[in-house]
This record gives sequence, structure tokens and C-alpha cells, in this order.
Amino acid sequence: GTLGSGILYTFVGDDYGDVAGSDAIAGLAACFLAGTLSSLMAALITFKIDDNKGGLKCGSCCTIVAAAQEAMEFKENVDS
Repeated sequence: GTLGSGILYTFVGDDYGDVAGSDAIAGLAACFLAGTLSSLMAALITFKIDDNKGGLKCGSCCTIVAAAQEAMEFKENVDS
């Protein structure tokens, strides 16, 4: 990502010569567009991942959402 952004920032836009370089506004806009598209693609990929069976833990001691098997056992214990 960093190298790609650097390439976009450097080479996108009008070239104003060796001293001035290229148009920084167009380069920055290209970086923002590429970053936005990359984030959207990552979000779409993440939605397809089904990893809810393990629950949600914050560290080794704090469980926010119990794992699927543990939740079923807890529900059975409460019901009986």
C-alpha cells in the first residue's frame, strides 16, 4: 500500500518539469481513491468470512461473546 501510494502520488497528474514535479493535488486524490477502493474491497471480503463459531474474546480472560458450543451448553444448563 505504501509503495503503491507513493507511485500514484509521484506519477499521477500533470508534470510541471524537473524542479516542480507533478501536480500534488491529483496525486493525493488518486491516493485517496485507491485507499477508498481498497477499504471497500477489504470490507466485502470480510463479510464473506464466517468465523462466529469461536466467539469473541478480548485477551485471554475476558469473553465478550461465548463460542457457539459453550453458548449451547450454557443454554442447556439454564433450561434444566
